Amino acid sequence: MRYYEEIGLLPAPARTEGGQRVYDAKARDRLAFIRHARELGFGLDAIRALLSLADRPDLDCAAADRIAQEHLDAVRERIARLRGLESELQRMVEIEHLIDPVDAGDPAKVAQALVRKVLDEAAADAGQRLGREVVTHLETGDAANVILRAIEREAADLVVMGSRGLGEIKGLLQGSVSHKIAQLAPCPCLTVK
Repeated sequence: MRYYEEIGLLPAPARTEGGQRVYDAKARDRLAFIRHARELGFGLDAIRALLSLADRPDLDCAAADRIAQEHLDAVRERIARLRGLESELQRMVEIEHLIDPVDAGDPAKVAQALVRKVLDEAAADAGQRLGREVVTHLETGDAANVILRAIEREAADLVVMGSRGLGEIKGLLQGSVSHKIAQLAPCPCLTVK
């Protein structure tokens, strides 16, 4: 309470002859408001502004509405960040069950387990939508060469692939996986942007 007095949120109370503070009902109500506002996450500046508006009931409520709206926006933003954190933590918990403890220290094997999980979920979803089995392969190495070997192994009659959207010059200088596959594949290729 002394802190709130020092920063001007509570008025200095009356004192007894012995120097003890005496708070009236108005001060208790004001303290209850401050505590409640703090529990709701309002900062001291917002509380000070709200108390100032409460002390002047003749003023328009638009300022109080603005303060409440700003706080609501901040709460919603915090909730969104917490939901993102929740998803990330859930993935971490799930990863623990996907990864052999021996592989847990190997970032490449952890990444491979994560990719496998996403790939399996996407294949299950696609299979359900298409009404047929979707077969997936997860391999590491030079992307273009791995894909070209898979095309030959599976005797593919069409390859559908995505493109990172490199410009013509950047793709030419850096080399494009989709361009290399389109040039070397023994079957037609469809590149989707």
